[in-house]
Amino acid sequence: PIIAVQPTVELAKRNSQQRIDPLIDDSEALRKIVAPARSRDSGNTVLAKRFPGGQLVLTGANSATGLRSMPARYVFLDEVDAYPGDVDGEGDPIALAEARTATFGHRKKLFLVSTPTIKGLSRIEREYQASDQRRYFVPCPHCGAMQWLQFERLRWEKGKPETAHYLCEACDAEIAEAAKTEMMAKGEWRPTADGNDPRTRGYHLSALYSPIGWTSWAGIARSWEDAQHNDAALKTAKNVLLGETWMESGEAPDWQRLYDRRERWTPGSVPERALFLTAGADVQKDRIEIDVWGWGRGLESWLIDHIVIEGGPDRPAAWSELTALCAKIWRHASGTPMQIVRLGVDTGYEAPAVYAWARGQGFEQVSPVKGVDGFNRLSPVSGPTYVDMTAGGKRIRRGVR
Repeated sequence: PIIAVQPTVELAKRNSQQRIDPLIDDSEALRKIVAPARSRDSGNTVLAKRFPGGQLVLTGANSATGLRSMPARYVFLDEVDAYPGDVDGEGDPIALAEARTATFGHRKKLFLVSTPTIKGLSRIEREYQASDQRRYFVPCPHCGAMQWLQFERLRWEKGKPETAHYLCEACDAEIAEAAKTEMMAKGEWRPTADGNDPRTRGYHLSALYSPIGWTSWAGIARSWEDAQHNDAALKTAKNVLLGETWMESGEAPDWQRLYDRRERWTPGSVPERALFLTAGADVQKDRIEIDVWGWGRGLESWLIDHIVIEGGPDRPAAWSELTALCAKIWRHASGTPMQIVRLGVDTGYEAPAVYAWARGQGFEQVSPVKGVDGFNRLSPVSGPTYVDMTAGGKRIRRGVR
């Protein structure tokens, strides 16, 4: 079995219709073993191609169902830098796809390919750096020295990209692009690093190796000149033409600044600058989820704990666990024991059950809360609103609020 993964299911369908189906139609050998999709019980659909001895299933990295639908000996992952970081809350799509090969042991094979994107975030860069980093070495037509083609050695007169040529790193002779066909024919892949796993190979190829008639050296030079003083165009040139990641210049991007401000503390412990704890509880049909936050000066905050109580509002034991949480102790960095000073419980799902529990706890520590739509309000928090009423319709100020 084979799984081929595109960034989205829609792209998988398009790839099937525009590439795989025409490939089958144009190949007599493939036509004999893969029945047309229009045939009854052919096993050939847009996203599944069945043939004697196996099946090709196409899916998208945005579909957790597609990624865990079947075991596969071969997994092809295309444009992995465009994959989502998490798919349907089930984790990394590459890890999900790789898990499909577990039953095949050493016989499995995974193939990842992609145009690289942002340095430090690129999946394909990470995978390549963990491999033996193979480059395609070609001989200089003048001295025969083997070398892999680097953009830094592509030279041309400024404003005249048509003069582009390559300088041999051994003899500095000018190599005309016309010699590239013969150079490519005599080339070979060579590892340039010791990979983490001897069974993993990595291959890098830039547009400098494009066959004659495809992207030319002059075309690369022209694109590079046109992209000057335009970060977006330079990024495209680096990613698409050179196959290299892009490093943001000047001020660090938002994600980098945020990442640089990260702190480390053990889950369940309270950092030194935290002065008190609050918590918010979200009541769902089958569980209650609670986030405990520590707060410091200037509204600085830390997520201290995330707790899931199994069972919905109809399960008394769930409310007992929530009651116990109100008395739980967290240890401050100084050693001081701390408790939650205020717990907000969302009433959006089952308000009567929340109100009943809150009445039993009292309102010094517990506050039922209800979210409302809109971001244009004068205050993010309003209230309290008194909920309990007398028989005559008068609100009871000592009741639920």
